[in-house]
Amino acid sequence: MIHSLSRLRRLGLSLALLLTLLLLAACTGLRPALSDEAAQAAWDLSAHADSASPSFARWGNSDPPAVPVNCAKCHSTPGYLDFHGVDGSEPGVVSNPAPAGTTVECQACHSEKTDTLARATLPSGAELKGLWPNANCYECHQGRTAGSTVEQAIAGLELDRVNADLSFSNIHSNAAGPIVQGGVGGAGYQYADREYSGFFRHAPGFNGCSDCHDAHRLELTPQQCRACHASVRTVEDLRDVRVSNLDFDGDGNVREGIAAEIETLHARLLQAMQHYAAELPDAGGFSYTPNSPFFVDDQGQSFSQWTPRLLRAAYNYRVVDISPGSYAHNPTYVLQLLYDSIDDLDGDLRRSERASAD
Repeated sequence: MIHSLSRLRRLGLSLALLLTLLLLAACTGLRPALSDEAAQAAWDLSAHADSASPSFARWGNSDPPAVPVNCAKCHSTPGYLDFHGVDGSEPGVVSNPAPAGTTVECQACHSEKTDTLARATLPSGAELKGLWPNANCYECHQGRTAGSTVEQAIAGLELDRVNADLSFSNIHSNAAGPIVQGGVGGAGYQYADREYSGFFRHAPGFNGCSDCHDAHRLELTPQQCRACHASVRTVEDLRDVRVSNLDFDGDGNVREGIAAEIETLHARLLQAMQHYAAELPDAGGFSYTPNSPFFVDDQGQSFSQWTPRLLRAAYNYRVVDISPGSYAHNPTYVLQLLYDSIDDLDGDLRRSERASAD
């Protein structure tokens, strides 16, 4: 080891860079390339291979049994290859429905064009470059709307007046990519007078999708986290991790995991939304359900008494609800979305700390 270090020093590498290389090796461990057989076996156990999942099976009984063009990009391999023009079609759009029942298979990420994909465009319009080898992940794990979608819908409207033309916009799926990118990704509704954190830099060797998720099986690999978080043994233990002593949710507990801080503020946002709606003339109450239509009125129908102020808060509530990994992907950004939404509704956050935008 000493001779190897001396040789590197003679090549002009600084001591700081040497230490960085050693730390990176210690954190990531050895990650040998898998054989095709091992990669296939891992993929067989992944959610991408689960043909019975609603993500792939829901169109099996349609007539004809096909994945429509607005869904095929992320819910089938033929649709994904179509989007990238691998089949000779126009790139950037899906030209044809895809056969129902197809999953996300090897060739989706390992084709002539997608194997070296390095950029992705998010629903917010943000164009990300230098993403390889994570660009394929970003292409689908980005949701279908952004905070800017809500901003366009409410532009020019009075914030506290119910507008019958407003309806709830669902971000659609776990938008892990934009959330990792924070304010640059724009997954949530970002209030005009606030600053938002950017890309969440975790630690050397842990800033890409496959640094934490097995590239083929997709599962988390928590044993690698122990280099910095000694108490982590299982995936569940990751929820107990925190690195800040700020009391974000104002409950006086700075030992609970950052996931618990997010959950408390998430619940508090729903209460603030319901309290706000109850004070609107003739708006009535509503509750939240994780399934469509998501927000339902006291009669069990889709809630329709939206004001711009309520709609943007509801959008952020939904973004956090369908992003269970946000406590690791970008806790600062998610806390900021929750804090600002609550503050905009009731302004009563004297006991809480807003996550720093630094």
